[in-house]
Amino acid sequence: MSFGDKLKGERTEREVSLIDLHEETGLSTGYLSRIENEQQIPAPRYVEKIASGLDLEDDEVRELLEERDKLALVERFGLDPEVADIAVALNERLEPDQRAAVLEDVRERIESVTNGGA
Repeated sequence: MSFGDKLKGERTEREVSLIDLHEETGLSTGYLSRIENEQQIPAPRYVEKIASGLDLEDDEVRELLEERDKLALVERFGLDPEVADIAVALNERLEPDQRAAVLEDVRERIESVTNGGA
């Protein structure tokens, strides 16, 4: 499920209209609609504002922010969606020392593959 779908799903599940969410967040209904339709990638602070307006739990907010980050990587930088999933997971779910170890393993594997190894 994409970022916009997740956001709209959370909103409709809670029976909150775009007007209601506008009143809670101060964000325009047009802007909120563009976010849900993935025509606009909101800054993390706006995702948090929307999440607060929907009374989302911390894990739901974290999930929305991860989806937003994936969308930004795909849309802005042209990353493959699966690569974006891995990048966000590396950044959000691993401690710095774990991340460094995984990145080193990936670099070695890429080097091996690009130099004709298997």
